Amino acid sequence: MKNIIIFFLVSFHLMGCSTVETPLKKPMQALYAEQFKDNLPINLIANKSGIAIAYSPKNTTIMPYGANPLPMLPITLLVGGMLDKKENALPEQAAQEGVIRIKQAVSNDFLTSEFYNSFNVHSKFTNKSVEVIDLAGKIIPRGLSITTTYAFDLKSEILFVSASVKLFNEDKNIDLVKSKKSGLDSLGPVYSNKFYYFSKFHEAPKISAEVIDARVSEVKNKFRDKKGRLPKPGLTANLKMQKEIKITSQDYTIPEKTRLSLNMWLSDEAAMLKQEINKAHEFIIDQVYQDYFRYKMPEANGNDMELSREDGRIVIEIGSGIVAGQIKSIPEEGLSDIQMEDFGYGSKFVFPK
Repeated sequence: MKNIIIFFLVSFHLMGCSTVETPLKKPMQALYAEQFKDNLPINLIANKSGIAIAYSPKNTTIMPYGANPLPMLPITLLVGGMLDKKENALPEQAAQEGVIRIKQAVSNDFLTSEFYNSFNVHSKFTNKSVEVIDLAGKIIPRGLSITTTYAFDLKSEILFVSASVKLFNEDKNIDLVKSKKSGLDSLGPVYSNKFYYFSKFHEAPKISAEVIDARVSEVKNKFRDKKGRLPKPGLTANLKMQKEIKITSQDYTIPEKTRLSLNMWLSDEAAMLKQEINKAHEFIIDQVYQDYFRYKMPEANGNDMELSREDGRIVIEIGSGIVAGQIKSIPEEGLSDIQMEDFGYGSKFVFPK
């Protein structure tokens, strides 16, 4: 069975719901900051999923979004409807091939170790003790736990990194924390928030005139008779040829763009990809520290707040909706190129096995 996880954006406004939204963020309280002032265990959850690639099944609806992009919330959901295997084979196949190539260049262990090393170097917590843990057991250790997720958009032009950060004031049983039946707030974290990093937009190469000419020649050669003549206008064979020429003269398909984009990301020993991963880690590490001391509960109907602008990037605290208080880092230029429907309804994500 293929390891496929579906992600989607959540916005009650987009769904037409008018109920008051309660922000998901649970801000830190001075009481708990005091408890951890001498020693703050930081538990980095070992990465088990690697870097995913999005692909869009043709028969699955991708919902439109407004000008203000919302961050992606990792919620697993099954999309209804039978999918045509032939129509979906190429996008899924390209994604499957892509994650194999990525994993060969950037392993799960690399992601974990780079985050761990970066945390020890860049974190401003002076009272920290950093460990890498896995949740093979059923206990979430006391302290600050950080889980990271990595994914490319549909054309592999944007790397998306998210971090889910939670503080537990005592060891917790995973099953009880996840249980919706208990209704006991004491079972959950005393602080929680999410952080999102969108890489610089790295556009996939556009098809060149030379490639189009070569493709057109290939199509024509397929329709030539034994004497090298093309079918005459009006004949069925000529109509088929013209149709194929029209299709082959268009820009690269999304599966082709995925492959070409990954060539850029993975060239020079994946230097560009590793650089963006490091930037994402540094953003998460810095903002986790900053947010740890923001005790105020965010309002559901406030405005976005710019927290910083440097090195061509903007860090924003989202000001409204259920994602109010969550933090995102976006490139200062080319924001219009970030189409959030690439991470929206109907986008599946293929992770390495």
